[in-house]
Amino acid sequence: MLDKFREGAQGPAAKIILGVVILSFALAGVGGYLGSSTEEPAAVVNGEDISRQELETAYQQERSRVEQQYGESFAAIAADPSFAQQLRSNALQKLVSERLTDQAIDELGLRVSDEQIKNSIRSMPEFQRDGKFDNDTYLAVLRQSGIQAEQFPEMLRQDMTRRQLLQAYLSSEISLPSEALQIYRLQAQQREVRQLNIAVTPFLDKVSVSEQELDEYYQENKDAFQHPEQVNLEYVLLDKAALSEGITLEEGAVAAYYEANQANYKAPEKRRVAHILVDINQDDAEQAAQDLLAKVQAGDDFAELAKNFSSDTFSGENGGELDWFEQGVMDPDFEAAAFALEQVGDTSEVVKSEFGYHIIKLLEVEADAAAPLADVEDKIAATLKHDQAMEVFYDKLQKLSETAFEVPDSLTEAADAAGLKVQQTGLFSRATAEGEFAEQVVLAQAFSESLREEQLNSEVIELTPEKVMVIRVTDYKPQQVKTLDEVKPELELRLQREKALTAANDYADALMAKLAQGVDVTAELEEAQLSFTELTTVSRMDPGASPEVARTVFTLAKPKENEIVRSKVTLMNGDVSIVELHKVIEVAADTVPSDTETSQLSQFIQNTQADTSYQALLKLLQARAEISYPKAE
Repeated sequence: MLDKFREGAQGPAAKIILGVVILSFALAGVGGYLGSSTEEPAAVVNGEDISRQELETAYQQERSRVEQQYGESFAAIAADPSFAQQLRSNALQKLVSERLTDQAIDELGLRVSDEQIKNSIRSMPEFQRDGKFDNDTYLAVLRQSGIQAEQFPEMLRQDMTRRQLLQAYLSSEISLPSEALQIYRLQAQQREVRQLNIAVTPFLDKVSVSEQELDEYYQENKDAFQHPEQVNLEYVLLDKAALSEGITLEEGAVAAYYEANQANYKAPEKRRVAHILVDINQDDAEQAAQDLLAKVQAGDDFAELAKNFSSDTFSGENGGELDWFEQGVMDPDFEAAAFALEQVGDTSEVVKSEFGYHIIKLLEVEADAAAPLADVEDKIAATLKHDQAMEVFYDKLQKLSETAFEVPDSLTEAADAAGLKVQQTGLFSRATAEGEFAEQVVLAQAFSESLREEQLNSEVIELTPEKVMVIRVTDYKPQQVKTLDEVKPELELRLQREKALTAANDYADALMAKLAQGVDVTAELEEAQLSFTELTTVSRMDPGASPEVARTVFTLAKPKENEIVRSKVTLMNGDVSIVELHKVIEVAADTVPSDTETSQLSQFIQNTQADTSYQALLKLLQARAEISYPKAE
């Protein structure tokens, strides 16, 4: 995208300036080596630091993953004061595990070659266009993800070596046919259950929360109630699409371009053929096709042969005739033979395709010809506007970049030089960023410590090849604890619900005790407007409407004859359910899995065993490692 801009950096004056810049960077680098960061790491693993920036990045990624997983329910989950703390702790432990794994990989000498990295990148569908690797797509995807092109191969190398270690465990695991059979029987097992759902809501009116309880809970969990860090940005946005809207073409420009470039607007050659098809599944299909070809060459009517013998009965009714087509549409072998025919009336030899054996007759040819101006003028106009917009874009980009660098403490002059305007975002956090500002490449700059403290213009941030921006932090609010008054309504509702849940659990425990003693609770349930559901059959493969209930049901012991086994479950919506297991239905003794099912189950067992071994390795590495978690100053 920046090739045209870079051309301006090749002159003698630019090289002198570049030398000064390099010298300043070199001196700054020496200062960096002499000094050291005062920021405490989030963790130290065998002498290697995990920075707080790494933790913050991992936390944001994990938060985004959970948000995508739970969708609209995420807001309710995130409202829990302990959510952020637990998520951050999980992210840190994952980083520690990865660092331990990487250290073990170095010790074992596992390696992934550069060629393996290249092949892996080329094969990723995210980086392909029309089934082939496309470098522009590759760079665009990385840019949208906020990843530098030089960083990605090393990130992939790290991931592949970790998978190499896991594969070593996977390939060493075995499973026995008896284990696969046992898993199959467990999966096929069914259980008859019923449940009594006890809503928490009716208990809310029966509990209250005191001011003292609110204050105590707040003091104990103060760190969980945080205003995230926020920034306010000035920015200048340069968008080629916006420039295109203001471009008006001169009269006659489209016609002049058409005359000069007619060769680019030729309609491709089209052909119309007839064919006789012998289905590939027919006995002696190729010989049958050769026999039909002999009849064609002997002078038999092609249309009659197609009507009587072609497996393509639809076209056969019309003498085997097909619609007009151009190259790139039909089966490659069929198409090659059709376009190899020179004269109308010529027939091909027997041609094999994925459908069968064809004999092709050329009926008509429509030669390539220039498309009329009326058919392509809109396309030409769009091309001309795009080209003009890109000329303006590159001109403004150079002026914006140069002035933003030369006058680093203000965006006004850079905006004026490029004929653009300075805009404001208003305060936003990483979580509330929208549009272009939610892109990782922008967030990384907006929340960088250097840009914030120096309040200088950023470098040109490339959002797409045709859209860039320069930003400057004008205001910053650090992360800070919310006051009790700010979180009081949320806390009161939370504590009230916790008490109501406790009351609902106590009520459920009392009911279960009565049921275990054989007490008839029908009248009590009717008074509370509660009732058990009808008996339902569930399986591990078909858990029904409540997967959390099914998970509990399949942990319960098999009931004896005329016995009911009960348990209590907290549902995903926060309510409580009493679950009764009435019967276990085993699969018939003579039922066995198919070979395919046995293979799949064996692979599942091996994967499970490999994961267990890998987790055991991590625990061993943790036990042997020196891990510390320094507190932030």
